Amino acid sequence: MRTPHVLSLAAALLLAVAPDARAQLATGNWTPAYGAPLVVQTTQSTMKYGAGQLYGSSSAELDGAYGYVDGGALHLLLTGNLVLGWTIEGVEVWQPVDLFLDTCPGGQNVLLANNAVAQPNLYDVNRLAGLRFDPGFEPDWWFTLGGSGAYFPNLAAAMAELPTAGAGAGAVLGTTTSGQSLALSGGTNPFGISAALDDSNTVGVTHGCGAWSGPEISSGVEWVIPLAAIGNPTGCIRVCAMLTTGDHSQLHNQVLGPLPPGTCDLGAAAAADFGAIAGEQWFTVCPGGPTPARRSTWGALKSAYR
Repeated sequence: MRTPHVLSLAAALLLAVAPDARAQLATGNWTPAYGAPLVVQTTQSTMKYGAGQLYGSSSAELDGAYGYVDGGALHLLLTGNLVLGWTIEGVEVWQPVDLFLDTCPGGQNVLLANNAVAQPNLYDVNRLAGLRFDPGFEPDWWFTLGGSGAYFPNLAAAMAELPTAGAGAGAVLGTTTSGQSLALSGGTNPFGISAALDDSNTVGVTHGCGAWSGPEISSGVEWVIPLAAIGNPTGCIRVCAMLTTGDHSQLHNQVLGPLPPGTCDLGAAAAADFGAIAGEQWFTVCPGGPTPARRSTWGALKSAYR
C-alpha cells in the first residue's frame, strides 16, 4: 500500500517548494554518460513527413532510448522528433510523448479513468484510460511533454501519479522552450524535474509501418527526474514511451520497446492491448550504468514482473 507516499507527494505539490538550485538540466542531446542505447526502434513511423529543425518538426518518431541513474536522478533520452509547429493563424500544434515509469509494486496495468488531471483538455492522462500494458508492467507514474497551448516554440511538461486505485497527485510541471536547456517555470515542480526537446534530427526512421534499421540518433526528448519525485526507487526502473495524438486519446505506431514491424497506428488508447502484441513494449534502466541495446524477438514470450 502506497498511501503515505501519495499523501507526501500531494503535500509537496501543494507547497510548491522551489526546485533545488543544483538540479541537473536536460538538454535533449546524447552525452557519453548515456553510453549505448537501451533499446532501438525497429518499425517505421507513420508520422515521418520531413526533416526536423532545432525548434520544431513536422515529423514524429522514437528512434531509440538511452538511460542511466546518477546523482540521485533518472536520466532518460528518447531520440527522434516530436511534431511541434504552428498554423497560419499562429496557433501552436503538437503531438506529445507520453512516458510511463514502473518503479515499485502496485500501479496500473490497465490505466484507470480516475487519475489526476494535470491540465484539462491539454494534459489529462485519463484520455488514455483503458490502455493495457504488457503483463506485469504496472506503471506508477506518467510524464508527458508537448506544446504549451500558447506560443510556438513553447513546451509544457506534466506528470501524474498512478496509484493502484487511482486518484493520485498530478500537476503541470512548467514550461520551457524547444531547443534550449532551461529550468521548467510557471508550474508546480517541487522536485526540480527537468525536460528538454532538441527537434533537429534530420535522418532516422523512415515513413511507413514496415521494418526499419538505421544509424542511432543523438537528439530528441530528454528528462532528468530526481528519484525523490518517483518514490525513491533503489532498483531497476521499467519504462514505456509512446507517441500519442495531441489530446492523448490515440496511439501512433512509435513505442519503445518497439511494436513489431508491420504495425501501423494503434488507434484509440482505450482499445490498445500491448499484452496481445508480440515483444516487450517497455525497457529497463538500472543503477550502475547502461546495459546493451536489444532488438526485440517478436516471437518471444511476454515477461512476467520479476
